[in-house]
Amino acid sequence: MQRINSKTLAHLMLMPILGSAKCVVDATAGNGHDTVFLAEHSSDDCVVYAFDIQQDALDSAKRLAEERGVAEKVRLVLDSHENVESHITDEIDAAMFNLGYLPTGDHQITTQADSTMKAILTMVRKLSVGGMVTVVSYSGHTAGAKEQERLFAELSELPVRYYTVSSFRMINHKDTAPMLFVIEKVRCENR
Repeated sequence: MQRINSKTLAHLMLMPILGSAKCVVDATAGNGHDTVFLAEHSSDDCVVYAFDIQQDALDSAKRLAEERGVAEKVRLVLDSHENVESHITDEIDAAMFNLGYLPTGDHQITTQADSTMKAILTMVRKLSVGGMVTVVSYSGHTAGAKEQERLFAELSELPVRYYTVSSFRMINHKDTAPMLFVIEKVRCENR
């Protein structure tokens, strides 16, 4: 049984931050598993924002949050993650992106490189010092391949003075294996 994959590694990377986090984001609510992970592992006064453009995804996230007893911490947002600033004015301590499509939904509805990059760069800018953004991308479909290529190019250009950016992939798997990007804000850009 495989214990480490891009998604579980993203969870492990975020764990040290979540205990003191006040504002976290699941940028792609999907079926709600990351939303619930963030809610279960963050402080009682933390607010977890879960974004999705599909009502079915938010309904699924809501059901799962209610089943796990964390619904009071979760704010469901029916909107694209690229509009995060319209919904969150506070600094963000952690954010997760699990790109692609809703596994139980229409596979033609996928995250797109332009809106994804806008969302990631906005959240990176809004990160608290020590905050982190994780992004799991899938290059096994056309939109995902374009997204991953763009992620690699643009995240590589973030200024090293303020951010560290890492990428992880299973090297003995197919070239289309999911890739994890981790962005950590190490100091404030205004200083």
